Amino acid sequence: MSAFSGQMRLAILLSVLWPVLAAAYFEPWNRDVVPFVCIGIGPVIGAWAASWVVAGFRKSGRQKS
Repeated sequence: MSAFSGQMRLAILLSVLWPVLAAAYFEPWNRDVVPFVCIGIGPVIGAWAASWVVAGFRKSGRQKS
């Protein structure tokens, strides 16, 4: 059996593809890196951080009961 759910596989795939596509569009190696960091890497880090925080709240909510 698989250790990852379909949602987790999609999240991992998008976490790789989004920065790659943003890098292809913004070309941070030729231009300013700030737009790439804000639009390419920032949303991926923010989404995983939010997911981590939500998972922590859900886990602590289950332990109290």
